[in-house]
Amino acid sequence: MQRTTQKERKENAKTFIEILKKKGKNAIVIEKTYNDSNNVTMVKFITCNNLGKKMVIAESPFGMAFCMIEFIENIGYNGVQKDFFEPEFKEWFKKEIGYTIDYFDDLVMVLSCN
Repeated sequence: MQRTTQKERKENAKTFIEILKKKGKNAIVIEKTYNDSNNVTMVKFITCNNLGKKMVIAESPFGMAFCMIEFIENIGYNGVQKDFFEPEFKEWFKKEIGYTIDYFDDLVMVLSCN
């Protein structure tokens, strides 16, 4: 999948949230690509729109935590964020962002409406 612009990712993230609100639950596929030459792990959050077309909603060459930062900003949150790897992140996400992380592993994350 080719890189998407920041503007496209922001629009895609808003579409993802609209679908999440309608369905009550939605999944994000986590794609990680490691590059040995520059020691970088590119992370992309990928989901599908209503027509089944793949859309990138966030990406970062700096790993999972920075990808999550971009996703949260893309859906309109402008406050101070907790680090994704902090133990209280899920509770913070539910309280501040308004969605619950029902499931997470290295390949997928499932969000639901509170």
